[in-house]
Amino acid sequence: MRIARGVIAALVVGVGLAAGFAVGRATSGGAQTVVRTATELRTTTTTTTREAAGIPAAVERTRARLLAAAEQGDWEAIRSEIGTRPFTYSFGESTPGGAVAHWQSLERQGLARPLETLAAILRMPWTLADGHYVWPFAYDKEPGRLGAYERRLLAPIADAAEIEKWKSFGGYFGWRAGILPDGTWTYYVSGD
Repeated sequence: MRIARGVIAALVVGVGLAAGFAVGRATSGGAQTVVRTATELRTTTTTTTREAAGIPAAVERTRARLLAAAEQGDWEAIRSEIGTRPFTYSFGESTPGGAVAHWQSLERQGLARPLETLAAILRMPWTLADGHYVWPFAYDKEPGRLGAYERRLLAPIADAAEIEKWKSFGGYFGWRAGILPDGTWTYYVSGD
């Protein structure tokens, strides 16, 4: 009888270990702890989840600050996001007073609405290009291949005639904003 109980106990422990091993193997990125006592076998499995693929938190924080500043027409908040580091705002010569002075000049002349456009593009999906998270998503898309849904997304900044200009040019050349993975805003520019 004693031998039979020993065999049964060994079988129970063996089945328990096998089940615990199977659970641990089936759980991606999991860690397993097995505790054995005289009367029971207990297996605890911990599942580790990874951050979902997508935009880094630092990039999202910068995007949210820029969007809020643009929606509020807060030029000083925009200026503080640029800081003193290198920043691209024009493909021409520098403007005395920097990016904000340049954009305000365009606005006064009726040539552009930089803050309104910045808010519009930052509400759109993004794309990853040249190490930057770039708004809008159309930045690296072939204009002739934009579908109806994509054209509707772009409607706040581009009508059919504007998209035709992009096609003639050979690519998107409207306003775009780029943020590095560490959250550094490096450009907001239009043109080629």
